[in-house]
Amino acid sequence: MIDVTTTFAYLRAISLLESKIEPLSEFELKRLEKMRKAIKEVEEAVADEKRRMQRAPR
Repeated sequence: MIDVTTTFAYLRAISLLESKIEPLSEFELKRLEKMRKAIKEVEEAVADEKRRMQRAPR
């Protein structure tokens, strides 16, 4: 069980972190979008390869 002191320490840490978060720049947003697209392409390629391997005769 978490005591009150620990709970307040967590709440304080969260509020400090939230105050430090800054919005992303346009460049960073574009870079993130490119990374998401690349990850999606890799995931699709892996899924395609898995399907191909399952269909292949052993």
